[in-house]
Amino acid sequence: MKSGKNLTILVFGGTGDLFITKILPSLKKVHASGIFGESARFVAYGRRNFTDEGFQRFLAITRGDSVFLKRFSYVSGEIDTESGYRRLAEKLSDSENLLIYVALPPEKILQVAK
Repeated sequence: MKSGKNLTILVFGGTGDLFITKILPSLKKVHASGIFGESARFVAYGRRNFTDEGFQRFLAITRGDSVFLKRFSYVSGEIDTESGYRRLAEKLSDSENLLIYVALPPEKILQVAK
């Protein structure tokens, strides 16, 4: 992976407790250190019906507002249906470096991997 160049971090389970309480604060700390670079962005995939702005407001309510949260976008979909994955593919079409984090229960991980 090229250090930070067009880095996209995709998180499955982006509205869940694991993401909100553990992953998001960690991402915020690493982002603050500058390791991700100026062009890094974050994409969350989840079941809730949010727009990018709605998801950013949701994160601000739970974790405080910052410039960091403006780097997030959101794709709504189920992990076992194709339509959400099509929207996700469109959102990620210009990603050069993609890091995927699956913040889901173990029994759901194989569904995402298919």
